[in-house]
Amino acid sequence: MAEIKTIFEPWKLAEHLETARQSEPFDPDDYEDEDPEMVELDRQCEISRSASDLLLVERAREWLLQNVEP
Repeated sequence: MAEIKTIFEPWKLAEHLETARQSEPFDPDDYEDEDPEMVELDRQCEISRSASDLLLVERAREWLLQNVEP
């Protein structure tokens, strides 16, 4: 973490973390020929993955941007 802070300016880290893991919303039409139960399972997995990623990004924001003025 300390090395990352020496390589990147705080504003660049903040900018990257602001857009990290932004993706398109789940689109059930991508799965129109699949079993509805599998579509629901895929949707639930995507929600779980997104929640985990959000927590990781927030943790990275805390670690990398602590003691940095906004």
